[in-house]
Amino acid sequence: MSDILAKTDAERAARHEQLLEWERISGTGGVGDVIEARVVSQDPEGFFTTNWTAIDTVSGAGTYIGALNVSIARPWYKVQVRIQSAPATTAITSNRFAVGYVMANWGQSESARGYETAKDYIPMPALASVEDQVRNLANPGMCGRTSVATLNVAAPGNLPAGFTLSGNILTVTGTQLVTDWHFPDYQIETANGADVTFDQCLFTRTNSGTNGFAVYARTGSVARISNCTATGNGDVGGWAAAFREEDSGGTSGYGFMVLDRCKITGLSADGAKLVAGQARWCYVQSIQNIANIFAYNGSTTYQTGDRVYNTSGWAFQSKIDGNTNPLPASKQSDANWLLLDPHTDLITIEKAYKNVVVENCLLDMTGHVPANGGIGGNNNIRVQPSANLTNGWAGEITIRQNVCLRDSALATFPFQITTSVLTTVNFSGNWLTPYNTSTYIYAVTAGQSVTWQGNVKASDGTAVALPTNCVSISYTPESTDDAIQHILNSRSPIGSGTVQHVFETTGTGRTSSLRAMANVALLTLTGYKCVFLHHTVSGTGFNEALSNTDALRRFSDELTIHNYATVNGVHVGTCYSSWYASPAALALNYGYAVYELFSRRAWADGSAKTLPYAYIGGATVQNDWNLLYDTTKTRWALLGPHARPAAEAMANSLRTPTGVQFTMKNYARCRGGVRAATGDARAVGYLLPQGLEPHNWEIGNLNSAPALLDYLHPALDTLDGSGQYLTQLMLGALRSIGVLKWPVPEFDQVFWAADGSYVEVWSSAGDVTTTRKQRGMASIGTSEAHWTDCFGWEWCVGAPDTYDGVGLTPINSATIVAADGSGASASQGRVRLVKPSGTFAAGDTVFFGGGAGTGTLVHPADVNNRAWLNLPIVMVGALQADGTPGGVSVRPMVSLTRP
Repeated sequence: MSDILAKTDAERAARHEQLLEWERISGTGGVGDVIEARVVSQDPEGFFTTNWTAIDTVSGAGTYIGALNVSIARPWYKVQVRIQSAPATTAITSNRFAVGYVMANWGQSESARGYETAKDYIPMPALASVEDQVRNLANPGMCGRTSVATLNVAAPGNLPAGFTLSGNILTVTGTQLVTDWHFPDYQIETANGADVTFDQCLFTRTNSGTNGFAVYARTGSVARISNCTATGNGDVGGWAAAFREEDSGGTSGYGFMVLDRCKITGLSADGAKLVAGQARWCYVQSIQNIANIFAYNGSTTYQTGDRVYNTSGWAFQSKIDGNTNPLPASKQSDANWLLLDPHTDLITIEKAYKNVVVENCLLDMTGHVPANGGIGGNNNIRVQPSANLTNGWAGEITIRQNVCLRDSALATFPFQITTSVLTTVNFSGNWLTPYNTSTYIYAVTAGQSVTWQGNVKASDGTAVALPTNCVSISYTPESTDDAIQHILNSRSPIGSGTVQHVFETTGTGRTSSLRAMANVALLTLTGYKCVFLHHTVSGTGFNEALSNTDALRRFSDELTIHNYATVNGVHVGTCYSSWYASPAALALNYGYAVYELFSRRAWADGSAKTLPYAYIGGATVQNDWNLLYDTTKTRWALLGPHARPAAEAMANSLRTPTGVQFTMKNYARCRGGVRAATGDARAVGYLLPQGLEPHNWEIGNLNSAPALLDYLHPALDTLDGSGQYLTQLMLGALRSIGVLKWPVPEFDQVFWAADGSYVEVWSSAGDVTTTRKQRGMASIGTSEAHWTDCFGWEWCVGAPDTYDGVGLTPINSATIVAADGSGASASQGRVRLVKPSGTFAAGDTVFFGGGAGTGTLVHPADVNNRAWLNLPIVMVGALQADGTPGGVSVRPMVSLTRP
């Protein structure tokens, strides 16, 4: 049996921790033996370990080769094999691998300079940690429903497959995938035997609702809830819990639920009640769960429904009008007053029929101090059994790497375990806010099995002392080391370079730009792994990249990168590029050219091409991308031209005072060519829908000596430059493949003032702002006539001349105003445009993002004064290079005409 893995090509000598999507498993064995394999997840519970699967029968030559399909998941894996007839003997790899995102960036200097160590002028940022990842869940777009797909709204006569309605109870049976549905005031119950996956769904509870839960996993059912948002009414009497697993008591059974990347807010009580399930990478927040409440005043007359609290913090609601009666003397209701119980435990664990895990969740009660002095707050996590206390403890409870935030005024604790808990509870690596500066867990009873290891203060990371009656055990904190990897080529000598494999770790990295890109990947794709292949060389285009003889770049180096990264049947999932300087002359043929070089088919008629061949608008090539990629598994994300200011004075976005500026014209034509290709049915299966177009980054090294000034490339002396550029390329690709769901902003909304004095434009993706305003920076000033809030606007009569710019006139007044249409100055909202003279008449057109889309007209003053900060953005839920929320560029080359 030992020979099976000793000779498998899964082993790599370079390093034992490869990030590789595993497909092929091969080795040697006895002729005729049936080989079974599985992947063993390296998380402590082995939650993602797969079942044994027969992969091949050993051939007459004594070899086997097979494959496993493993879903993308967060942990590292190892491969384990056995002979089917001797299952007790197994072998497992020493290497680990992951199933994550494998992405290839193709381009030239704009990207290449970002990983050149000689051009890295700023300190290396710290690697984003697991704590950073968990805290980042609070930012928009990081968890919960992020899809821009239209929601189906559940209603009588409009229900997903497998659902039936009785009252406000929706019962679902069978195996179902439920995507992009809104369930307002319904309680969904997964029936015995059902296995239901909810993805990108919205669950809401209003004051008029009567449902006790959003989703109730009944006994014998499984509910898998990922990337969903649950929003309650935030008032006592709402949900008893947003999500709950049924506990039938004893050995009768239970429901099972997995919560992943969910956002749960507006709680009236608990976020989730678990007896067997798992919660990972969720944001659970409670701010207030009892509204309109005041301190009891004996001289006040109360009406039905009025709410008060007493000196002990208990809440009551009047049952009658004209109520002058005193509150009950104890914690109970009487004829005049109804006792309210507005406590919230963000997660309650009622049993552990299986190993219950709550990990990597942000459990936030920071703002939970309403006017009543704090009643309603309780524990971030509470372990308190339901009925049948002696049953239901087959598993353990693991509470690991959660950030537990709370207001110091809350007279409760991050953790509480009641005396009736009869299983081991493990607290590991959590970040905690104490009660009264020092208490992190309610008193543990002697004899209970509670372990405590690696828990620290959320405020400063210092260790929390071992609580009484807890046991300290060893604990190794989870790290983000190696989760992001880069594969490059030394290209020394050209054509025979060697692979450079960069692992992003706490102690090592290559450049600040790659580190910024890695951090945004870690924070955006929390828990997942990514490897980036960098096919980029300065001063080169398609012809050079695919050449066998070029002096600057050769295909053999690209092949070396690709082969290194794709051992064992791995496939690159996505190629992406914003590669326009050298290939700009392709102009309107740009998208068609990429299609042909990728698919090896003619754009005109789909006929197969044979190497060597001439591609549309280009030269004859000896190699193409089809040599590298299986187009049934790989797609290309064309992101559109990046920002590029003209290095001379401009009359408008496309013309100098003497005629057309051909670089700007070619960029505009490339943009048109990409849109034509990606929007054509022929591109389906090859080119992805277009993601963002990367304009929101700094050009030139403005913080360095004059010798470093550069008016074409991303800056190398600030993360806003190269780091931001590489980050935006990556985000654009992730948006194209649908991993990120936020809308790509464009100006698609307009209001024309009746008198023509102004027009307001905005985006359905969200309020428009600029990076300058978003960061609270000073105005760019008034030194140049076109310096205004929002760069890039022009006007003309009729349809704009998109490629030659005839008739386009810059608009010098483009101000950010309130979204309510009042015209008030604002930091975000709409863009109000005023003509340089006169008023807008019928047939007049406003045009945004002509040429290369930068809005720059005066060289070098515009770049020197950071004109990019004045380009329009929308805060859709993306991050900028420093890991904080930042804007996404609004799509350029858009026009709106007055009727």
